[in-house]
Amino acid sequence: MQFTKPMEILMKKAIFLVFALLLTLPVAAQVNLNVFTGYSLSAFEDQEEAASAIPLGVAVGYKVMPQLEVGGEVNLALPGYAFESTIYGVDFTTTFHQNLFGVYGRYYLPLQTVSPFLKAGVGLYTGNITMEGEFMGEKMDEELDMDSAVGFNFGAGVMLKKGFYGEFNYTIVNRASSEDDEDGSGESFGANTWAIQLGYRFKL
Repeated sequence: MQFTKPMEILMKKAIFLVFALLLTLPVAAQVNLNVFTGYSLSAFEDQEEAASAIPLGVAVGYKVMPQLEVGGEVNLALPGYAFESTIYGVDFTTTFHQNLFGVYGRYYLPLQTVSPFLKAGVGLYTGNITMEGEFMGEKMDEELDMDSAVGFNFGAGVMLKKGFYGEFNYTIVNRASSEDDEDGSGESFGANTWAIQLGYRFKL
């Protein structure tokens, strides 16, 4: 999903505003700290093969209603999505680094032993691209800067009573290089991903 430049700037400001609002929520709101990891797989545009990464993140949530939680999260895809390729006889490893700084909402379905939930979020996706190779014994390294982009994620999961939870997330985001093309815009591509995550919740 690609936005016009003014719309993307507006979306980024809105995300920062939501972060600020989360910091001003009343202390009486139920606060929880979530830590999680899992397995992520790329679904990039025009990529014949998928690459994997390990999501590692932390989230702070606020129960604003018995069944509704809002919060902020930081999610790092480590060590990045790495693809092997051969260019002019030289083997390269191209790694896409993609990290999320976002806000989310969860809606819980009330059950006795487990709480299924639906999740939706929006955030800034950041990170660059690195290329590493070796030619005639000489190492070749190159780095391509990428613009941060607004993206969306959707998912569902199950929260257990003892604090453990699991969730499935799908991310939709369009990334562009910081190097301008002739028309003044960087070359862009779809950088969608999906992930299965396991986490633990601490009540604060």
